[in-house]
Amino acid sequence: MATQTAHALRLGLDYALTPEQTLTLAVQPRFNRQDNQESLDSRQVNATAFYRLETNTAQGFRRVLTDLLTGDVVTSTTRQNLGQETSVGLELVGATPVTSFWKLNGTASAFRRLIRGASLDGTPIHTASQAYATRLNNTFSPTRKLDLQLAPKYRSPINTSQGQRRQNVNVDVAAKHTVLGNRGSLTLRVADVFNTLRYDFTLTGPGLLTDSRFKRELRMAFLGFAYRFGQNQTSRSPRKSETDEAIGGFE
Repeated sequence: MATQTAHALRLGLDYALTPEQTLTLAVQPRFNRQDNQESLDSRQVNATAFYRLETNTAQGFRRVLTDLLTGDVVTSTTRQNLGQETSVGLELVGATPVTSFWKLNGTASAFRRLIRGASLDGTPIHTASQAYATRLNNTFSPTRKLDLQLAPKYRSPINTSQGQRRQNVNVDVAAKHTVLGNRGSLTLRVADVFNTLRYDFTLTGPGLLTDSRFKRELRMAFLGFAYRFGQNQTSRSPRKSETDEAIGGFE
């Protein structure tokens, strides 16, 4: 059995001025290992260290006002250039076979986020958090024509300009069945199959304390059909359904 190992290092620098000033620096080593000549047995890990600086960052800002016509106390939310946002962290992307019918790929990231500045009315802003996010795509191929996917996702709480967006946890499932002589495919995807996804956040400010909780009343399912015209793609990479399609839930 032959073993091949490859390594690569990539440096990237991106500077943009529109609509806000953004400076991004990334260092990305890449490690590949292939235990035989078939790509199905290859393993890959990409690691990216990044630093991102954004000036005049645009964020939603909520404040308490008195309605001049009615005298009622109301809240107003506008997008403002609040100051400087800094993020520094590490991201890992990997793919590996587990068995002959089970393939695994996923991403994981950890970063420090700071927002510093002031609103248009002079309210100081200084928030910080250590944030984490991960997604794990499990692709099972019990037959040559059927692929199944289980994709759990997690995002930790993260700071906003005035508070915190709470954690998100959910699991999506999907299935793809190849039909019509490998030219067509039926896909079914169910989002948040365990009904755990929530969108909760807190806001604080002068005279303001908000605790908001949102949740979809119904879970969503997507059914699709695709048909390929032209010649059969006999040279199609066998890893297509394990990586690109797996990430999108067979979309």
